Amino acid sequence: MSIADLKSFFQNKRILITGHTGFKGSWLYAILESWGAEVYGLGLAPKSENDLFTLLGIYDSDKSFIHDISDFTYLENLILQIKPDIVFHLAAQALVLKSYANPVETFQTNVIGTLNLLEVFRKHQLKPIIVNITTDKCYANPESGKAFQEDDPLGGKDPYSASKAMVEILSNSYYQSFFHSSDITTTSLRLATVRAGNVIGGGDWSENRLIPDFVNSLSRGEEIVLRNPDSVRPWQFVLEPLYAYCLLAYKLSEADTYCSAWNIGPEHSSCIRVLDLAKLFLEEWGSGEYRVAINSGADPESKLLTLDSTKAKNELGWRPVLDIKQAIAMTAAWYKVFLRDKAAIKDFTKDQLKNFFALYDSPRYV
Repeated sequence: MSIADLKSFFQNKRILITGHTGFKGSWLYAILESWGAEVYGLGLAPKSENDLFTLLGIYDSDKSFIHDISDFTYLENLILQIKPDIVFHLAAQALVLKSYANPVETFQTNVIGTLNLLEVFRKHQLKPIIVNITTDKCYANPESGKAFQEDDPLGGKDPYSASKAMVEILSNSYYQSFFHSSDITTTSLRLATVRAGNVIGGGDWSENRLIPDFVNSLSRGEEIVLRNPDSVRPWQFVLEPLYAYCLLAYKLSEADTYCSAWNIGPEHSSCIRVLDLAKLFLEEWGSGEYRVAINSGADPESKLLTLDSTKAKNELGWRPVLDIKQAIAMTAAWYKVFLRDKAAIKDFTKDQLKNFFALYDSPRYV
């Protein structure tokens, strides 16, 4: 479908984004607001004035609410106040290494936060469309080299991955037990989960993430340090999965047959090693060096992870429009503008949105 059709669908819709203060949540907020939706957000306070959420001025909106999703009463009152048509659930503790340091917080936010959200809709018999964002790391990963499909076993050795596998099981349980109706005359709540690959893009300042680490090091004139140079990930530009989330919400409005799990990942050629990502980034940046950490490979993360997105391509009509070099180029460009002229970043972000979505209506995509 065209971007114009998608804009028309979201026009004046009441949207709730949980985790709207985060990297992906801020980009999604900007997309939907530019499409004329009535966007509300619930999330924790941003960590710095450089967070995209702050740079875009979302903090100043009277539709932005700063609170912990683990607080059921607050969440319940907010949802009853908003009565959203569509919910994008992104609120999460999303860092693998942090999950080892703070496992209770990770399970509390990811599992209980999701439980609270679904329970509010069950309790009050509200029937919005819910797109629940989990992760590509929710699969039990034997690192066989096989790209994961949606019906592969769930698992996760680290607390973050395990919590997201639990969220997948929890979501399916609530849908099958409380939201799904076999009566075709009855409108039911429509819920889908999405397992997206590793996203890159401007505005991410999270600790222990590659691109923020690259930019922080390079801006100080230091070498990039690679902890796991041979790890392979399904890298994709941040707007690729966000478009898929929006497209899925539209499809859910048409039929409950879309109420299932979905992989959203790049083409196989974009699933490259950390080392290769660093080399491409430095090439695009135009300067800088890298070195491999002495204890490289010691971090307790999976080394090989790729996704099979055939289902999304065939049934949603989605596919990525950027290759890995283009994704890195757009990412590097954002940070260069930020470092050169921070005041210009809001307009530059809007330009990236416009230019990216123009690709979906180009002859190459259509």
